[in-house]
This record gives sequence, C-alpha cells and structure tokens, in this order.
Amino acid sequence: MDEFFSNTAYQRLPSEIKKLSRDTQSVCIFLRLRKTEEQIAVETGFPLSKVSKLSSEVKRTLIANGKYDIITDPLMISIDADNSGRMEPLSVEISPEDRLALKTFLTSLEKAISGMENDDRKLLHLFFHQRMTGREILRFYEKTGMNGAEMPKSVGGVFRSVETVLKKLLAKMKNTATIGHNNLSVKALKSVLSETGVAT
Repeated sequence: MDEFFSNTAYQRLPSEIKKLSRDTQSVCIFLRLRKTEEQIAVETGFPLSKVSKLSSEVKRTLIANGKYDIITDPLMISIDADNSGRMEPLSVEISPEDRLALKTFLTSLEKAISGMENDDRKLLHLFFHQRMTGREILRFYEKTGMNGAEMPKSVGGVFRSVETVLKKLLAKMKNTATIGHNNLSVKALKSVLSETGVAT
C-alpha cells in the first residue's frame, strides 16, 4: 500500500474517511489540496479510472456527512428563487454522478421534512431557515400563543426540542436516503440544514 503523505495528514481526515481504504484516504488528501483527478493520477501512478472511482467515493461520503466543503469551496445550497420550497444544489463543479447523488439526497431530505408533524417542521424552519436564536424562538412561541405540552418553556428547552426533532428526522432519513444511510448523524443533518434552511 502506497503512503503519499505523513501519518499526521491521514490522522487529520474526518472519521468517516478514515473508515475507507488507504488509497481512498490518499485521494481525499489530494482533493483537499485542490488537485484535479488528472493531477492525482500523475502523482499516485493510479489509472485515471481508479482515481475517478475513489474521488466519487470520497465525495459521496463527505456529502452524506455534511463535510463536502473540506475538499472544495464551501458548498452552498439554497432554496429555489421561485419560493417553491425545493432545495437544490447551487452550481459547483462536481461530476454529474455526484451532482445526481446530492440531488437525490436533498430530495430525500425534503420528503422526510415534509412528512414531519407541523410543529416539528415549524421549529426547524425557525431555527435553520429564519436563523432565530433560542430566545427569539421562545418569544415567537409566546407571542403566537403556541404553548402546548410539546412547546419548549425555556431557551434550553428550545435547543433540546431541536435535537429531538433532528433525531426524528434522522430516523426518517435512514429509511429513505439512498446515499449515506449508514453514516447519517444528527451533526451531519445540522450541517446540511444550516446550508439549506427549511422552507415550510
């Protein structure tokens, strides 16, 4: 097995990438250095087809775990301009295969969110889309008279409620996501939702 970098470089990789083969880890480091697949093939001596396959594996893993930005400029995902509430990736230079995987993932995420209870969806919308603080959300609930048994009663309660709702969303995503279904975490969902927002 070829070692192209120091042990420290491999140790700094995200834990999800560390679970992959050493060749895949090496390709991830090259991608972090903004090397093209052609440059990686030259530097490693790997066939370009192998580099492309490993590169796709790295990208899918990072996308599924909300860490794609470590190999590219930050991946910004926004709501469509027509206010339809659909989540789409903005134009970034990724392969058609990876773009399709990302689009499929976002469609699964959107479907899971739309299938949630209205109160859960509203909380995610306020927290991730409106970017409200815990205190602002609490005031919003108080002003709108939303004070049912499920509504948070303190700022800490808001954050606990967000975590609870994210866990429910995670369970839905594990049943529907076509990529990364074994690697999804609450932290990854937080990262993705922080970029996409949640339209209601």
